[in-house]
Amino acid sequence: MDKRDAPKGESILKHWRELTRPVTWVTSPIGIFCGALAASSVLDSSWYYKTIAAMIISGPVLISGGQMINHYFDMEIDRINKPHRPLPSGKLNPKTVLYLSFIIAAVGIILSFLLSTEFAYFSIIEAFLIYAYSVPPFRFKKHWLGELTSIPLIYGLIPILGGWAIFNPVIPFNLVLVGILISLTISFGYSIKDFEDVEGDAKHGVKTLPVAYGIQAVSQVGSILSVLIGLAYIAIPYLGLVKPGFELDFLVIGVAFAIYMNWLFSNPKMIDIKKHLPPILLLYTLLCYFIGVGWMR
Repeated sequence: MDKRDAPKGESILKHWRELTRPVTWVTSPIGIFCGALAASSVLDSSWYYKTIAAMIISGPVLISGGQMINHYFDMEIDRINKPHRPLPSGKLNPKTVLYLSFIIAAVGIILSFLLSTEFAYFSIIEAFLIYAYSVPPFRFKKHWLGELTSIPLIYGLIPILGGWAIFNPVIPFNLVLVGILISLTISFGYSIKDFEDVEGDAKHGVKTLPVAYGIQAVSQVGSILSVLIGLAYIAIPYLGLVKPGFELDFLVIGVAFAIYMNWLFSNPKMIDIKKHLPPILLLYTLLCYFIGVGWMR
């Protein structure tokens, strides 16, 4: 083991936990649960086993591998934005992280074939997007359009469709439509994350929205879009995208989303991703739950 892999007054597990960021493992399993719930009529023991296994593959396995590769290719940026992280600070060996990330991705894809071939296809797509997000020559994160397109797919739409595919190989168009709509919640979560990293991103040519257009302009446009998306969430039951009876649920979620995002965008410099991302994740979880229940046959 490289000496940089050894603990230096701190737990080695702490460094790996910081590297793999377990908090990011949550979102894609929520999408898996949503799709699996929507595709099913009976929640028997087989449903639980398959759904939980898929949630583990999509989150703790594939996403953790993606976080590792992201940290590896972000080392130079993190020397400016977050020099305390395990790789720029020299607490972990970069080559070890790089090799292990690809091993983890391969294991996740192999395991996904044990659930269903269709689910495995979505796992392969998810893994590709996760790695292309950080790895040249793709490096989707280097431009705001690539980032805000790939992130909702990785954490939202692809897991939702993958969860459905475990139990039903035929993907309905309406599920794709509603999956895209609720995945926009994730785009907003990641757009506020970029506010913290403007200095390092600008220096290394990463054109996030705040770098390209300025924090103030992004906040103003974000406020307007959050209201429109909140209205779209309210409209979901009226568009026939779920069964009748969920009007109040989507009304509360839509209003809460619009109010919360406008509050954040009103003072973007106060944003702390650790404090302000969990409520967005909660709203996304509620959306996924009511979509899943609203689709159950």
